[in-house]
Amino acid sequence: MYKNKLAAALLTFLFAVCEVFGAVPYAPPIVAAAGEITANPAWGGSAWVYDALRGVERKTFFSEKNNCEISYTISLPKEYRTNRTKRYPVIYVFSGAGGDDTAAKNPAAGLYDSGVSGSLPPMIMIGVHINGGYGFDEAYGNPPKYPATAFIEEFIPYIDANYRTIPHGFGRSLEGFSAGGMASGRFLTEYPDMFASIHAKAGAFRDYQGMREKGGKAIDNNNIEYFNQFDIFELTKKNYQKVIDNGVSILLDVGEADQTYSWQNVPWINLLEQLQVPFTLNVRPYWTHGSSYSSTDYNGWRYHAAAMKHDAGGGQYEHIYSMPPSAPPVPTPPASWDNARNAALGKAVTVSEGTGNASAITDGNTADTAWTSISTRENRWAEIDLGSEQTLTAWEVTSGLRISKFKLQYQSGGVWTDIDETYHQANPYYRTSGYFCRPINARYVRLLMSSNDVEQNGSYPAHTISLKEIRLFTDTPKPEGVPDSPYPPRLAEGRYNVLRGASMTRYGGFDPWEKFDNAVDGTSTALNRSTAGDTKNCWAEATMTREVSANAARLYTSDADFDPKILYRSDDNQYREIETTSSYTMVNGTMRRDDITFSQTVKSSGFRFSVNTGSGFSVYEFMVFEAGQTANTPPVISQVNIADGEVIPYGGNKR
Repeated sequence: MYKNKLAAALLTFLFAVCEVFGAVPYAPPIVAAAGEITANPAWGGSAWVYDALRGVERKTFFSEKNNCEISYTISLPKEYRTNRTKRYPVIYVFSGAGGDDTAAKNPAAGLYDSGVSGSLPPMIMIGVHINGGYGFDEAYGNPPKYPATAFIEEFIPYIDANYRTIPHGFGRSLEGFSAGGMASGRFLTEYPDMFASIHAKAGAFRDYQGMREKGGKAIDNNNIEYFNQFDIFELTKKNYQKVIDNGVSILLDVGEADQTYSWQNVPWINLLEQLQVPFTLNVRPYWTHGSSYSSTDYNGWRYHAAAMKHDAGGGQYEHIYSMPPSAPPVPTPPASWDNARNAALGKAVTVSEGTGNASAITDGNTADTAWTSISTRENRWAEIDLGSEQTLTAWEVTSGLRISKFKLQYQSGGVWTDIDETYHQANPYYRTSGYFCRPINARYVRLLMSSNDVEQNGSYPAHTISLKEIRLFTDTPKPEGVPDSPYPPRLAEGRYNVLRGASMTRYGGFDPWEKFDNAVDGTSTALNRSTAGDTKNCWAEATMTREVSANAARLYTSDADFDPKILYRSDDNQYREIETTSSYTMVNGTMRRDDITFSQTVKSSGFRFSVNTGSGFSVYEFMVFEAGQTANTPPVISQVNIADGEVIPYGGNKR
């Protein structure tokens, strides 16, 4: 055994020497002596060249901890082979759940090209195989697997020994999508001295409860105390000062309509903000979990490069890149949306409770003044008296801290009526704006706000919230060519959606880790994803406590090739297909909206949609419209409890 290890060490040394003198770099696997151990199945594939022009290759190394070969995908800068004394920073890439090191294959080619063009400094990119997980060791798996230990204790030292890297924390960065974003954040918070930056794209920052749905028992055998040693939230609390002191850069990219936004990103965002850990947050309007997050890669590489340093000689370390000055993307309203048309400017405000001056909500200052709540209860509100009835056509809300969703209401006949019958996902620290689906004539307008939609450990923790500004615009019709809102209203073109708040049953191909009631919550921002392979017979039904007469339906999904069918529950409890005609349009380029008209009015208390397609797709919202409701006969709200912020709508289901 001793001789074998000595030979392996000598071989590694010889390859390193060859590299310095011009040989093409090669990373030899560490081979165990025959009879010493029984190898486990390899993780990933064998060595392969993906892009010979750019030098994107797949290689393997031997992990003693896991007793198997593990693959990695690597791209070296073009000048690496000619500039044989220079060392280069490394970006390590993690895939989403179930993926592997080849997630870096296409980004590596892009980074190579950026280095050749000179738009970015030359950097190494390496795709890491962490067994398709979230960056946890799985000591209780069958067999046990240790991807986290392998990455930190074996793989990084192996890379530093076999390639000309900058073997310091300021020479390494991490990035990943979904589960890979979680892995990036987890490694950073556990080892803040080892990395300069992370770029988490739609990071799935799961706590103990969240990991129960994703194989958590293999991590901790359902022992929360054991899990907390590796929990990103606990690690952040433990090591946040080191993150701050080391000047580590944290970049978060997440879609406004991404299921990871409110229930996985917002909790970590709140914790970072509470601990005063600097971070950059880009909330991408309309993006879902299936959006093209690869389009953020280049900005992420710039971010990494600006955070990393190289040895400038004489014991001096300098940043390898200066980020051009740029402001974070903030949704900018059209020029006509100025305070001259803001009917709320300077108007009286009444709030449910709170500290500070409530008039800050309408003072025209979207940056420096804010109202803050006291309680953590659901549905806190701010009411604006416009002084007289105004015709409102558009709105803008600038949120402060921890508002996860909100909706606007107006007072009509002494009761509060939802303006567009939907909760909007709030962008922390950003403006959210839109056009009303129809002009609203009102004197009193109210904003209902919530921070209580993120489940943690079986409960829903609430937070105090703050609100910076509400602007309500008159004489601002929707310009030609502006797409429909991605938030399907309950009252859509005068038709009343009876499925808001219905009970949803799922079956046939739908991913069980989503709450399927999101498909009838009146907002398209929550996803229910179908699983690939079961998409030939996907259906889901919504049941109500009363019968309704319906003549139309609407289905919001991702772009897929299918012809949706609508069925109703008959008196004998059998579902029968409705004869329909339908057409579809694309909303904001990424969301498909099917408008479906029934050949005749159908009376039922249950409706089902059925989709037959050969590819995976996402369901955002299922709507069925009640016959007889027109724009001149808005839905009746039967009961309103203003003190508690609760609204019981037409149909009797508490919202």
